[in-house]
This record gives sequence, structure tokens and C-alpha cells, in this order.
Amino acid sequence: MLENFESLQYSTFNVGHESLNFTKEDIVNLIKKKVDFLVYYAEFEKDEDKRDYEVDYSRVRATGYEVSVNIEMGLSELTEGLKLL
Repeated sequence: MLENFESLQYSTFNVGHESLNFTKEDIVNLIKKKVDFLVYYAEFEKDEDKRDYEVDYSRVRATGYEVSVNIEMGLSELTEGLKLL
């Protein structure tokens, strides 16, 4: 992308891959497989955090960008890093 800065400088990209589209609940369940913790789902009239949607990454993929970290690798890095805190 840096090599094509002039043509891409005003473009907006979702960076990632369709294989990384997960709901918040999916992520909680994947983390729970790595770290034992209690999960409690409270009932609310309205979820203020509405980020459960699929993201289209075709624009960034068209530039030749590919992800090199999958969800398992990313969550392993996250949980190992949190242990250091």
C-alpha cells in the first residue's frame, strides 16, 4: 500500500479477513477455551454495543493485503500478554 500511496491515500479500508468475522459471544466462547472464567449474560432491553455485524474486507484484499494471524493466534497472544500484567 505504501508503494501505491498516491492512488490509495484518500481510501478507507476495513483491515482483516472475512474468516475473522465473529460475534461478541463467539469471541467470549473462544477466550473461555483458553482462560477459565465465569460468563454471565444479563438480560437488557437494548444492547448499547451494536458491533455484531459482518465486515467486508474485499477492498483491502484487492490491494494484495493478506492477514497473517488467525483468531486462535491472536487470542493466544492476547491471553499470554495479559498474564504478564
